Parts: sequence; structure tokens; C-alpha cells
Amino acid sequence: MNLPARCAFDDYADLLSRFKLRLLHAEYVDGEVVAYFAPQQPTLPGLPPPAQPAHPTVPPPAPRKPSALARQSGERHPFASARPGNVERMTLSGGLRIDVMIGVDGQTRLMLARRGVLPSGEEWSTVLAYWPYDVSLNVEPEKFEFKQWRCLRAAWQTPDNGENE
Repeated sequence: MNLPARCAFDDYADLLSRFKLRLLHAEYVDGEVVAYFAPQQPTLPGLPPPAQPAHPTVPPPAPRKPSALARQSGERHPFASARPGNVERMTLSGGLRIDVMIGVDGQTRLMLARRGVLPSGEEWSTVLAYWPYDVSLNVEPEKFEFKQWRCLRAAWQTPDNGENE
């Protein structure tokens, strides 16, 4: 069977039906399109032909597992809110320390710290993104050093009902 080397896109459907073919797969090889065809499935009398997808379907990407920072960043908030004035601290395996305190004055205080290296802005954003309520206050962290620790910290008013005011 001789298919024309080049033809308009609309002509492909006519050619495939005329030769009773279906497109299995198409790919680029060395800058050229290579198409693989197969015979159409036979149809039973009185039944419509089987539907063929216009484009091959791509499976959706698997959901990404959140990082340890993402999973654990908001876990300290319930403990801190249950015990106002006490610091809830966790240290991740990469050396990042997260301190959360909800003061008796109603302020939430968050500090990220690491020995020798300042925590990144991406780490700060990740912690706020997984916070138990929306922290859309555009909280800018303050940078400071204490002995060998490099820190980012900020404070904001804690909402009463778990939502940002």
C-alpha cells in the first residue's frame, strides 16, 4: 500500500478510512514523523464502528508526596495553641529547626533556624503554605543571628477562629 508522503491534515482521516486503517502511534525519529498503523477492528452488522480517540490520552501525573518540611510545618500549631506561652520545637533531619509559640498576648511567633546557614525563603514560604490557616498577611521574616544559629522570625496576630482576620 502506498500512502502519500505528504498530505493535508484533513486528508488523513479520509485516507485511513479508505485503507481501513487506524493510527496506533506516532513519534519523532531524527526530526521526521513516523506513524504506525493497524487494521481497523471489524464491525458487526448493525453496530456502529468502535470509537477511536482523536489523541492518545496521557495518564495524569502521580500526586507528589509532600516533603517532611511540608508535612510537619503545621503540626506544631495545635500543640502551641493548647499551651500558650510555651515554645513548640521540632528539628528536621536536614538541620532545620522550627519553633512555634502562641503567646498569651495573642501573637503567633514563628522562627526557622539552622546552624551556620540562613534558612531559605523557599523554606519560609513552604512553612507558611502548610500553616493550619491562611497566613496571607505577606509576613516578611526578620533575619538575625544568635551564636552559631542563623534565623528567620516573624510574629502576627493569631485569629480567634482559626482563620485569618
